[in-house]
Amino acid sequence: MVDFLFNFYLQFRHLAFDLTKGLVRLGKNYIYPMVDILLRLVITLHVSIASIDRVFLGIKLTKARMQHYFIICIMIEVIR
Repeated sequence: MVDFLFNFYLQFRHLAFDLTKGLVRLGKNYIYPMVDILLRLVITLHVSIASIDRVFLGIKLTKARMQHYFIICIMIEVIR
């Protein structure tokens, strides 16, 4: 705890990425391995969630295009 209070690289870091970078820069990631692992998991979680969101957005757009296509096909069949 003292390291985080009195060290310049760790003192005013609000983002998990900045804290992880500060720990590695000071070599404290070996002293606090669980903190380092936790911060890396938090950073990875944001990327994973963004990837999943993009996949579901693609599915949603594909579904909308297919519905639009089927409606047009049905309208053409009704007109014939």
